[in-house]
Amino acid sequence: AFSLRPRISLRKGEYEGESNSYTKVKLSLDGRYTYQKLTVLPEIAYAYKKNDKVHPIFNETKEENSLEMRLLMSYAAPFGLDDWSAQMLLSYSYGDVTIDFYDTEALTTGLFMVYSF
Repeated sequence: AFSLRPRISLRKGEYEGESNSYTKVKLSLDGRYTYQKLTVLPEIAYAYKKNDKVHPIFNETKEENSLEMRLLMSYAAPFGLDDWSAQMLLSYSYGDVTIDFYDTEALTTGLFMVYSF
């Protein structure tokens, strides 16, 4: 079985410090593929975030373009272990901000054994 799900979201964050308040638009596409015991869940997302006011220290309005890519794979009942699954996660994210101090980049990997009860 295979499925794709596009999503769009609009988020408004309001905080006491107006330079921390923001508007964020996110576009994403995630999928799901299942074949016997294997499930693959890829996701890709792009987001644009703009803060409402000028940052008081950097004297600039913060704007961010970010990209996220994620892949989760799950294999049910490995080695005949009922109620268990083996999972692998690979994720990359990048955020380019007009104020360089806030730029981000991350690579995440993981191997998991998950028990369901």
